Amino acid sequence: MVVKLPKHSKMAPTQGGTQGGVDYKLTTFLQGSLTLDDYVWSQEEWPKVAYNDYNDEDTVPIIDISLLRSEDAATRSKGLKDLMEAAREWGFFRLVNHGVLSDVTEKLESDGKELFALPLEQKKKAVRLPESIIGYYFGAESVFSKAWLEAFHFSGDKEVTDNMIRQVSPENFNELSASVHNYIDAYQKLAIEVVELMAIALGLEPSTFSKYTATKGDKSTVRVCYYPPCPQPQQTLGQRPHADPILITIVHQDDVGGLQILKNNRWIAVKPEPGTVVVNVGDTLQVLSNDIYPSVQHQVVLNSERSRLSMAFFLIPEANALIVPAKGLVDDEHPVRHPPFIYRDYRKSYGERRAVGKSHLESFYTLKDA
Repeated sequence: MVVKLPKHSKMAPTQGGTQGGVDYKLTTFLQGSLTLDDYVWSQEEWPKVAYNDYNDEDTVPIIDISLLRSEDAATRSKGLKDLMEAAREWGFFRLVNHGVLSDVTEKLESDGKELFALPLEQKKKAVRLPESIIGYYFGAESVFSKAWLEAFHFSGDKEVTDNMIRQVSPENFNELSASVHNYIDAYQKLAIEVVELMAIALGLEPSTFSKYTATKGDKSTVRVCYYPPCPQPQQTLGQRPHADPILITIVHQDDVGGLQILKNNRWIAVKPEPGTVVVNVGDTLQVLSNDIYPSVQHQVVLNSERSRLSMAFFLIPEANALIVPAKGLVDDEHPVRHPPFIYRDYRKSYGERRAVGKSHLESFYTLKDA
């Protein structure tokens, strides 16, 4: 079913309630003078495809990482070819048999629901600071179009995240700290493996991309996102169309759809599949691969009946890293597609602009030189 775009109308109020174990009183979104109508985006941005409109013809590539770990040369070669084609043609793929224990994922998913069920004032004790991605935030605070979501963004830096947890949930500190760091450690290992396999698939040294990974300061992170039922999902979004600025993102979804990717100018709803995660290429990896692996534009659409929880792990480059296409991918026939940049500068510019889709990568150099 394709969502029909209604004429502009104010969002109708809805009652609070409980979905997925989380009490979703609308006071989180209707603070001060805000009304539901403040969440209505421009008509050009309204979703075209419903959250659960899955099309069998738009099957996301499936990569079985167990084949890439095989000692059989032919099996591994076939797996590497499939990985390269999926990343090159889609910038996105589903990963199966990835090896991360389900207990690790299920525990953080459960803890996330408990966090979002806390009173707003309690959650705001960890509110993110200006110019930081770490902390608690919700769509009502957006300086751009207001998004229908709440999120806790945890750092891979143990001290930073533990301080955040102490502010929000001191009584559950030990359990929640272990839950967050176990998740980050497991997916950090998986993400490194994935980008090293993506390098090998191009005939490069395994560390070609992974050597850029942050090991201090703003380490790789996980963002736990909660999207309550929305009174008028046809007129707003959980997340705007965008591409991630980092290396890769690994996303775990619950059983409620909402994630969509743009391919060939069409939005494709990504169906949740138990036991799998999805991987999307970020802008940094696109530049490092000299555009062989394109970053993918994606968004989150909503529904009026069920809440959705997702967890996105971001493999982040070192802040001072010089991002430049790999030498093995540049020659007379394949010139450099993007001039070098410092990742910190790119990330700062990305955060300061309301870049739509992949427009930030396309315009960054003009902005930088202005």
